Amino acid sequence: MAAKLVISTLADVRQTMFMSGVTPFPRAHWETLAPAMKTQTRFHEIIAGHKPQGPFKHYWGQSERFVGADQPFSLWLALGVPFEVVETLPPEGWTFLTDFDARDLASHNTTPNARLVCRTSAANRPAQALALEESLPALFAFKRSICAELGNTPYLADNQPAVCAWYPTANATMVWNLSEEPRDLTLVHGPNKHLLRLGPLAAEIVKL
Repeated sequence: MAAKLVISTLADVRQTMFMSGVTPFPRAHWETLAPAMKTQTRFHEIIAGHKPQGPFKHYWGQSERFVGADQPFSLWLALGVPFEVVETLPPEGWTFLTDFDARDLASHNTTPNARLVCRTSAANRPAQALALEESLPALFAFKRSICAELGNTPYLADNQPAVCAWYPTANATMVWNLSEEPRDLTLVHGPNKHLLRLGPLAAEIVKL
């Protein structure tokens, strides 16, 4: 439930509701939730109204949105490379496609120079699309292959599952440890390195 607050902050949701059905939360829940709420309030004061940007693009096309059994391709968010949500295919960065969107774009890709990435399960996909297995080892191997192209974009140097959201207009980056164990993570920003010690499922804001 505390991790849900991190997701709300990343998505710039201003109010988060916890629902427990007909049974009240155990009082012990608030030992975790109360400090987590204060922490996320502090984070949101820094990034509220700012949009995350990055070389990784989360494309959610019409074909994916119109199916009943949608299967988002989102494990790559755990690679620690900044991302943004896009409605059209951009010419820069790497755009990740669901199987349904890959099938749709295979027949009428209007941006042939876009760098597209899809799952190996996408039977029909644009000719230029890179097909990756949706697993952390395969995705981390992909990350290592493109790190040299990230330039001055901040990213996590570690091969540990963590989210890195970059808000250039706030001069800040939010890092979220996706592990249920404490992790030491290194945020690289050009020649600078920021060493972070994050608790289980904990997040932190780094001012750049």
